[in-house]
Amino acid sequence: METCESIRTEFMRSYARERLGRITVKGLCAAVPQEDAALDVYDYVLGRDLRIDVLVNNAGFGDSGAFHESDWSRQRNMVQVNVVAIMQLSRLLVPHMVERWYGMVLNLSSVAKGRSPR
Repeated sequence: METCESIRTEFMRSYARERLGRITVKGLCAAVPQEDAALDVYDYVLGRDLRIDVLVNNAGFGDSGAFHESDWSRQRNMVQVNVVAIMQLSRLLVPHMVERWYGMVLNLSSVAKGRSPR
């Protein structure tokens, strides 16, 4: 599991310091197109006894062009990243938040510019 210093730095610079005060932010990079990549993140968190109060799901990508002509493996990876990994990681970590009566999940996304041809 790779830590992403750039994620932590950007989050702290643009949001956390101003609004949340004194907190610890850890950015983790995972190969989320891999099946069960969320389990690697979960194992990392549990193995270091980290307490997750805010889970920020910031992975995702899109595609362009006609759906029926797009590459199947790219489409499958897109669903894995944009849906499955987010659901799996949330499902693994939310019970810990519920147990503490505190926590939140922030799912970030973007809307791709343009549209598919008709």
